[in-house]
Amino acid sequence: MNTTPYYPEDEHLPIFEPKNGTIVDIALRRVAHEKWLCHGHVNVWIPGKKPGSVFTQIKTKSHGRRDATIWGHINCAPDALADLQGKNIVELAPRVAVKEWREETGTIFTESDIIPLWNISEFYDEPHPVSKSWNNGTVIAYVLDRRMALDDILRNTERESGLDFEEVSIETLLNLTSKDDDKYLRKLISEPYKRILLALREQMRQI
Repeated sequence: MNTTPYYPEDEHLPIFEPKNGTIVDIALRRVAHEKWLCHGHVNVWIPGKKPGSVFTQIKTKSHGRRDATIWGHINCAPDALADLQGKNIVELAPRVAVKEWREETGTIFTESDIIPLWNISEFYDEPHPVSKSWNNGTVIAYVLDRRMALDDILRNTERESGLDFEEVSIETLLNLTSKDDDKYLRKLISEPYKRILLALREQMRQI
């Protein structure tokens, strides 16, 4: 079982300019969160075999709430600024999606296997007015271009320890309310993220 640690404190994140997404610096994850520096996240949704269903990730080592199937910070080497400065944060997302997929599910895919869905960004001068914990940044979402059986992940001994997955209807995700706070991440309940879920529903009709 892959024992990659959750939220490693030594992870380095590219920091970008909110107006145009241009990378301007690199910071430790801890510092990026403490100082509300703009950083990126990647989501990859996996369609399930049941019509209209996708997999959600259950982070049993932390809060136990459901998230996108694959989730991860856009990270980089600590000395990569010379190569990354001036690039757009979105350019790094496919590479990170592939890396997180391998770590979290134990399965392998390539950048050509994922379909872009939508990007959402939220920026604040202070902690999120509702959750008090949302950090400045952008979420770049994709969907796998094929359906998978849930057992293909659950039986994979190479997937990350402390993670579980379940199959859920996209319609359920589109109708989450504040009552679901204890089961789903607030991100998935927020209005901006529904644009990703709507794009996901439309794309799944073609898979």
